[in-house]
Amino acid sequence: CAAKTKEVSLIYPSAPEEPRVAFLKSYTGETMYQKWGFLDILFGSQGSSMGQLYGVAAKGGKVYGALFRPPAVVVFDDKEQRVTYLGTSGPGRLSLPTGIALGDDGIVYAADATEKKIQVYTNEGVHKRSIGGKNDLNNPAGIAVNSKLQRLYIVDSRDNKVKVYSLQGEKLFEFGGPGA
Repeated sequence: CAAKTKEVSLIYPSAPEEPRVAFLKSYTGETMYQKWGFLDILFGSQGSSMGQLYGVAAKGGKVYGALFRPPAVVVFDDKEQRVTYLGTSGPGRLSLPTGIALGDDGIVYAADATEKKIQVYTNEGVHKRSIGGKNDLNNPAGIAVNSKLQRLYIVDSRDNKVKVYSLQGEKLFEFGGPGA
């Protein structure tokens, strides 16, 4: 049939308030850019869904997620219409990614709670170095990059502190502690 559908935009809050948040797109998994034929849809071959994400960051038309299972950084590239993974093998292999941050230069920083390190990758996915370790970090969770100050801020949830490193991996200082 030739029924017309009305495009609905999802925004919050709704009128008469001024909208501050709008739904743009959803990311469903590694097959989201695949083109499906009639038989694929008819028989239910619509691909796999994505696992649990612990952190998300976006830059330059790409969306990065710290993926729980399998442990990796998943990269959705809207321009190239493809999905890739970082940290799945070799040096920089992730065990339990819990946070992700992106530098202005395209460098990807992924917190790994099991390895107690921050794994650093180029925007092409090549492992550059590790920051921290069992003597420095107990449970790295959230991370943030300040490119202007050349600093990496790491929330260590077990120590109740924010630990600050240079982007090259030198520990600078820490602050915080358990609350009352």
